[in-house]
Amino acid sequence: MKKIVIPIPFIILVCTCLIFICGCLQESAYPAYRYTVEINGLDHYSNQNITEIYVPIPFMEGDALYNISSLRTGNDGWSAEQLKTEHGDMLSLKHESDNLTDINVTYMDWIINNKSVSQSMKNVEKNMVTPLSPVSTGSTAHYSIYEPQAGSICQPANNYTSYIFIDNGIEALDNQNDTLEVFIHYDIFGGMDGGRSKFFQAEVHEVIPSGIKGWIPVTVWVSASK
Repeated sequence: MKKIVIPIPFIILVCTCLIFICGCLQESAYPAYRYTVEINGLDHYSNQNITEIYVPIPFMEGDALYNISSLRTGNDGWSAEQLKTEHGDMLSLKHESDNLTDINVTYMDWIINNKSVSQSMKNVEKNMVTPLSPVSTGSTAHYSIYEPQAGSICQPANNYTSYIFIDNGIEALDNQNDTLEVFIHYDIFGGMDGGRSKFFQAEVHEVIPSGIKGWIPVTVWVSASK
């Protein structure tokens, strides 16, 4: 009988592929998260000094969920850092040029740790009560234009109050006085365990009237799959 010899490089290649596939399956089992901040209308404003805008950030078990250096900004001129404010930890976005641009920041990653998939999802569910920091006990300014509706796959949404900060130094160009549309979306999805997948999301969607600056209380809507 002729002996079949399998080349060692081929064996290594097959093993490498199997390891890669197993890793992908593991990651798909663990939950993933996405955090997006969009502020539209800033391109109609300018500021002679450095512009600072603060928005809520996702926290889990007392820590920010992402690495600030990994945030990707969609427009030149804006830098991001985590900042401890009088209301709590927030994401600070700074612009040093006179003429402002709209903001588009996003970050995605897996939540992979030394816990099981089911335990990871339990931690997620526990932290999705008030997932965006800071949390305020006050009422909102009622600029929200979004309220998620319960459906066949979604539970009724809960809400709480947080803050954004708009720099007091911004001035409208050519007397346009346009509104600012603030959209913050944070969701966690996946967590395949026993064939089930869940998702949780928190959203802020506000239209800030022209002339409103400084600290602005906003509504955070939190919903989840059934």
